[in-house]
Amino acid sequence: MTSKQTPKTPETSEAAPPRHHPGPPGGWAQWPLCLSVLIGFLVIDHVTKIAAKAWLEPGERTIGLIPGMFQLRYAENRGAAFSLFHGHTEILALVSVVAVLALWWWWTRIPARETWGRIAVTLVVSGAIGNLIDRVLRGYVVDFLDFYLINWPVFNIADSIICIGVGLMLLRTWQGKM
Repeated sequence: MTSKQTPKTPETSEAAPPRHHPGPPGGWAQWPLCLSVLIGFLVIDHVTKIAAKAWLEPGERTIGLIPGMFQLRYAENRGAAFSLFHGHTEILALVSVVAVLALWWWWTRIPARETWGRIAVTLVVSGAIGNLIDRVLRGYVVDFLDFYLINWPVFNIADSIICIGVGLMLLRTWQGKM
């Protein structure tokens, strides 16, 4: 034995396991799917908002899709859902950021096998980010879906995705999955 070699003792006889990054919270399994859902709905949301702004805004046109029931109509929402907190864009943007961060934290704590719960949270995050982008870039959210049969406020794809995600989160929570 040379002076540079150390004798093997019971504590040093086994090699330490290699260090590696444990991966994202909850493991890698749902990351590709959830990232695809997030990006896909962000793209759909913004493409439809750009189209609504281009086709509906100039002449304050409406496009009737189901007579007496549903139309496309351009609207600028400077508030939250149902135009609540109208004119408080900065506060709403901050609330959106906090909500996205809280949902991200929750997403990391959902059981790794709970794919639908993770998708549900991802849908809400996607919609929140979609509307946040509008608030930051435009100072308002573009809405264009109008179910006037039931006198519902005009909304957009991001709003729809948020509602679907929240509904799915409630269902999965009620089922004890999340």
